[in-house]
Amino acid sequence: MASKNQGTLAGKNRLIEASTIFGQDIKLVEMPEKKAIKIIKKDERARKQKPAPKGNTTAQSAREMVKTVTNWVNDLQQKRRVETANAIKLMLPEDPRGSEA
Repeated sequence: MASKNQGTLAGKNRLIEASTIFGQDIKLVEMPEKKAIKIIKKDERARKQKPAPKGNTTAQSAREMVKTVTNWVNDLQQKRRVETANAIKLMLPEDPRGSEA
């Protein structure tokens, strides 16, 4: 079986010829030009590397995590206090009825 798309592009390579040999489709394509390879010597590699920026130490990271969790806990406690105060206000009206006093 001959390929239906003879003379078309095959990927980035140019298709030159397509044919069938022993029941298998064979495609002859033009290969792209070779690209230049840059050689980097060991001493060039060492000179180009920038020193790694100093990050947070383990103790600083731990302090930040503790601070974040503490803030979460404080926010939840404050929210719970406000919700409790609102629930009490709903359950106990400010001016009780005469028969209930």
